[in-house]
Amino acid sequence: MREKGFAISLDAVIALGLAFIFFAAVSYYFSFPESSSFRSLKLKEASFDLGAVLEKSGQLESAVKDNKTIELRRILNKTPNNLCFQLKVFSPASSNPVLSVRKSGCPAKYSELTSIKRSFVVLENNDANFYWGEVNAWNRE
Repeated sequence: MREKGFAISLDAVIALGLAFIFFAAVSYYFSFPESSSFRSLKLKEASFDLGAVLEKSGQLESAVKDNKTIELRRILNKTPNNLCFQLKVFSPASSNPVLSVRKSGCPAKYSELTSIKRSFVVLENNDANFYWGEVNAWNRE
């Protein structure tokens, strides 16, 4: 009778070992997400952050009032070297951008592009005008 109990225990040990190997292989496979998903998320976060900074600091409103992109370009040029940005400002009255500025040294060559929109209001002569900024981001190649 002892031998019968030993055979059952050996079966259980082998089954547990195989189950452990299976779960270890599955967890190893799923522990490495694709690098493209990280890059895509990084681009989306960077473009969202840049849009928020430009809108909340008043730079978008100021650029529209003065019709100047110098300060916007200065801010874009201070972003990380491996990221490229282009900012376009639109008004509801036109489908063409009112302002457009791209980070210096960033050609419009990309394999992946992300885009966010951020709305803001420009107050001029007791009148509130609605605009939105579109921030496009891509990795420098």
